[in-house]
Amino acid sequence: MTDGANYLLIYRFKEHSFFDELRITDFLVLNPKASGSKVRQDIRKKLKVLQKETCYSLMSISAQEFKQHHKYLSYLGFLPALDLGPILTVKNLNMNELFPNLLKIKNWGFTLGDMELF
Repeated sequence: MTDGANYLLIYRFKEHSFFDELRITDFLVLNPKASGSKVRQDIRKKLKVLQKETCYSLMSISAQEFKQHHKYLSYLGFLPALDLGPILTVKNLNMNELFPNLLKIKNWGFTLGDMELF
């Protein structure tokens, strides 16, 4: 989903036993100078149309992605965005002085799209 100039929102549907989920896997800001309120309104309008067409019951997004792009996605969540993510094993493979940066969680930006690979 996109307006062609300001953002790209990537989603997929996941079927569960009793409901369908719309998973926002990635959100990219194409124009950082875009008005947050205009982008928010455009996304809201398109998601309402999509919901009527597909009847999904639940929408999910990574808490990290939600926090990073809150300006554009603020109306999506009413649950708290927790600082949780997958457990990772990181090994220093000749990275030398760059390796300590990998150990800082603030340098990681988990998305549901990343997790869909596993």
